[in-house]
Amino acid sequence: MTNEMKVTVSIYCKIFTENYPLLEGEVTGDQIVNHLLSDCGCVWEEDDSPEGAHQIPGDLNIWYLGTNEKFGEIHLVIDETLSLWEWRSGGADFRNVIEFIETLRMHEVITPAQSKQLEEAIKVGKTIGDMYEIGNYLKRKREGKEVRPSWPMN
Repeated sequence: MTNEMKVTVSIYCKIFTENYPLLEGEVTGDQIVNHLLSDCGCVWEEDDSPEGAHQIPGDLNIWYLGTNEKFGEIHLVIDETLSLWEWRSGGADFRNVIEFIETLRMHEVITPAQSKQLEEAIKVGKTIGDMYEIGNYLKRKREGKEVRPSWPMN
């Protein structure tokens, strides 16, 4: 089930040197979900290749919204009503992302199944806890090692 309803959104957070892939404009719920569950492309591992490193896939955009160390914001306009979640340095928190998802769900911009997918990704993000631990999480996962929360989950 998909929903073709469009909303105006801006999703951004500062990571490294502007590495977060901004989502901005009039989009569908499917586009928002795809964005949140897409690779951010910020995790690299050194190797012996000519480039000196390779990208490790799997660092979801949604994780950075709840764990980044700098600042970010989510703007959402539905039926001319603005909802806004902003945080400053050290203020990233998955509660903002959860409220955003709940707002999308309440207005039927996303489906219950999509909401559940996003909630599952948030649970994983909470176990990671810090954006600098995303690479370690992906390495441990790739190696089949247990993943433990690195900070108190909120």
